[in-house]
Amino acid sequence: MAMTHAMRLSGPWAAAACLAAIAVALFHLGRLASAPARRRLFVPAELGHVAVAAAMAVMFGGPPRVVSSLPFAAGCLALAGLLLVVVMVHPACCAPSEWSCCSLLVVEAAAMGCMAGAGRWPVGDLTDWFVVVFAGAALAAVGGPLLRRFRPAWAGVPSITPVASRLVMAGGMLIMLR
Repeated sequence: MAMTHAMRLSGPWAAAACLAAIAVALFHLGRLASAPARRRLFVPAELGHVAVAAAMAVMFGGPPRVVSSLPFAAGCLALAGLLLVVVMVHPACCAPSEWSCCSLLVVEAAAMGCMAGAGRWPVGDLTDWFVVVFAGAALAAVGGPLLRRFRPAWAGVPSITPVASRLVMAGGMLIMLR
């Protein structure tokens, strides 16, 4: 597979992005391991975060032959398909906080599958669309809590983003698309 743009970042950006993705995966695994927390969680979204963050860590730190391989691309696209089914059929995904999270996980997995399948970052015509989606996710991760803090009327509105996790994931995708 000919690569027109390296699948790997170099140096400290790659290391920081890889470590941040690993931290997100471990954070969500920890939430799943905690029995009291698990009762309040939407387990499919937590599992989706673990899988997508782990795939993101591989995209940043894995060997190029793995990252641009057909099995890796197929795995990311299969994950996107599975998460899409969850979004479409699970009633909990209708809640604003879950819908936002689940649907963005679908787009993240699909974006990584497209990048891996193309053997390069960015991915032609899809790149601009992905940049808009992930920049919006990063802004929502920061803007949502700020609105709640400075606009008391918004305090009762359900959160649509787990701030740090969403910021790391959207930021990681933006770094990939740079």
